Amino acid sequence: MLTAVIMSFGVISCCLGHGEGDHDDRLRAEGKGCIESERRALLDIRSDMYDSGEIFSTWIGEDCCRWRGVACDNTTSHVIKLDLHYPYTRHSYTDYWDDDDDIYFMLKEMGASKVNPALRDLKHLKYLDLSMNNFFGSHIPHMIASLVHLEYLNLSNGMFDGLIPPQLGNLSNLHYLDLGGCGVNDLRADDLDWLSRIPSLKYVDMSSVNLSKATNWLHQVNSIPSLEVLRLSFTLGALSNLKELYLLDDRLEGEIFGMIMNVSSRLKHLDLSWNSLSGDIGQILRSLGSLEYLALDYNNFNGDIREMVKNAPSSLQYLSLRFNHITGEIPQNVKNLTNLEYLNLSLILQGNNISRQILKLLEISPIWNTWISRIIILLELYQRLLVILST
Repeated sequence: MLTAVIMSFGVISCCLGHGEGDHDDRLRAEGKGCIESERRALLDIRSDMYDSGEIFSTWIGEDCCRWRGVACDNTTSHVIKLDLHYPYTRHSYTDYWDDDDDIYFMLKEMGASKVNPALRDLKHLKYLDLSMNNFFGSHIPHMIASLVHLEYLNLSNGMFDGLIPPQLGNLSNLHYLDLGGCGVNDLRADDLDWLSRIPSLKYVDMSSVNLSKATNWLHQVNSIPSLEVLRLSFTLGALSNLKELYLLDDRLEGEIFGMIMNVSSRLKHLDLSWNSLSGDIGQILRSLGSLEYLALDYNNFNGDIREMVKNAPSSLQYLSLRFNHITGEIPQNVKNLTNLEYLNLSLILQGNNISRQILKLLEISPIWNTWISRIIILLELYQRLLVILST
């Protein structure tokens, strides 16, 4: 049952080998903890990765199971996890990168990396994270499809290019697939049929993937019974079980109500920021009665804030409507939104006395006064707010 939207990668199948041979069996029996052939494979992989001086600082000694980013099975000693993502900070509220431009320039200035063919020798991998590295426009390696035990695959912000290999559909155990790129990837998928062949998928992120030729994506995505989160650069449709939907900066245009009317009534998290969408926000809120998180920043939405508050579900916790066309003053019944923790109305209440509305908001109910330490109220850009408070 689809309960959230994010998007996944394509994979190419390769042949698998069998066993490591008598030498590795003897090493394991001697209690050295790390299978030698897999240790050598890890060292080969390291040789083609950009090293900032911290990621591979612990990659010394015989026991590779103790190296940073590596985890082994306690029984077999096979490497089952490889995490070589470049460390970066995410925003606490949205879980997105703090600044896409910073990421892009950081990756462009980072030394280039390559995916060494020795990766295929880690046949028992369940978790692979190569995100936030600069693979310099290379294609997603077909060998990844040979890692049939993978449950987690993250190649986001990797500077990959070209067609996502549809053989990724052979990764039948995959639960988590992240190919998102904050605009730094140049990936495309002409069809998503391969995605529907991964029945265990719960999370898919293809938020910067070119899907302009994927004409039957909705049917293909909706046929994945376990999918809970989907992020992609495309349109909306009849996603009957959806709980989370992210379509940021996707160049979507037009009236939104007709687009979301078939989206699940169970939807709790909706982010359509940085598009060119329009419509009455009050009507949108009325149609999404279970919503907890709504971000519609940088669009062309309109409406009266009084109607918006009237129709907002009581479950709403996060509301951000920056840079839209909202009129009216904050009404008394805003106090009914007792679960609201984040409110951002920057540059939307045009022509109103902003300072008066801030005071009014704080006087409406004691609840808001007790929340003031944790609620974020942004009714103007920071610079304008400073001017208001100083007069």
